Amino acid sequence: MTPHNPFVNVRSRSFIFWFFLSIPVLFVLSLIFAIAAGIIAKIDNGFLLKKILLELILPNLWIYGLISYWCWYTVKRSHLNYKRIIGKFPSFVICLRLFSLVIPTLMLSLGTAYILFYFLSFLAPELVKSLLEQKSFLSVSASETYSPFLYNLLLAIVMVVVAPLTEEFLFRGIFLQRWATKWGLTRAIIFSSLAFGILHPNPIGLFIFGMLMALLYIKTRSLIVPIAFHSLYNGVLVFSQLISTFATKEETFSTIEQFRSSWWQGILLITISSPWIVFFIYKNWPSKQQSIPYLVNN
Repeated sequence: MTPHNPFVNVRSRSFIFWFFLSIPVLFVLSLIFAIAAGIIAKIDNGFLLKKILLELILPNLWIYGLISYWCWYTVKRSHLNYKRIIGKFPSFVICLRLFSLVIPTLMLSLGTAYILFYFLSFLAPELVKSLLEQKSFLSVSASETYSPFLYNLLLAIVMVVVAPLTEEFLFRGIFLQRWATKWGLTRAIIFSSLAFGILHPNPIGLFIFGMLMALLYIKTRSLIVPIAFHSLYNGVLVFSQLISTFATKEETFSTIEQFRSSWWQGILLITISSPWIVFFIYKNWPSKQQSIPYLVNN
C-alpha cells in the first residue's frame, strides 16, 4: 500500500506570490531604518546603522525570514511531518565519504564562475568592472563601521548557519519533493537546482551544486547531509577569504584585461574537478521507481 503523500497539497508557486508581497514590507522597513540612521547620524555619523543594519541585517532578515515563515506555513498547512522531511542522522563514515566532495565542488564552482564572467566581460564590461572593484566580504574596515568584527561575524554566521539551514529546507526539503510528486524525480532535481542556481551570482556553478545537494538528500534520505555539506562549503569560502584578507591588502584583479588573461585558471579548475562530480552524479542518479525521502522516512 502506497503511503499518503501530503506533498500533493503543497503549492510551491505561492512562494513567488509571498516574495513579491513581501517587497513593500522590505521598503517600509528600509524607510524606518533609514530615518533611524539619519537621526543617529547626528550623533555618530550613522556608520553603525548604515553598514551593519541596513546593508547586512535588513536584507538577510527579509529573505531568510520570508523563507523560514513560508516553510513553516507550508508544513503546517499541508500537514507535513518535520521528522520525515529531515530524516535520521547519517553515520560518520557516510558523512566523511560524502564530504570529500566539498573541495572538487568548490573548485568546479570557482571554475564556472571564471568562465561565466570571462564571457560576460565582453558583453557587459562595466558590470564586470564594478564587480572587480567591489571589496570582498570580510574586509570591512573601521572607517566604514564602528564594529567591523561584529559585521564580519554576522556575515559568517549567515553564510555558514542561516543560509544552509533555510535554503536546503526550502529547495531540497520542500521544492524537490513537491516537484518530484508532480513531475518525477529527474525533472524535480533539474528544476529545483535551476531555481536554486538562478538566485545566485554564479547560476551554472550553483545549478550543479544544487544537483549534488538533491542527490545527497535522495541518497541518504537525511536533510542533515546537504545542510552540513552546504555549511562546510560556505565555511571553506569564509575561511579562504579570511586568509586572503589577512595575507594581502591588494585585490586579485585590478583591471578587466588582467581578469581576462586568467581565463585558463577557470578551465584548469573545471578540468581537475569535473571527473569527481560527473562520476558522483552518474553513480547516484535515482531510478524512476525511487521514492522521495519523505515517503521512506518514518
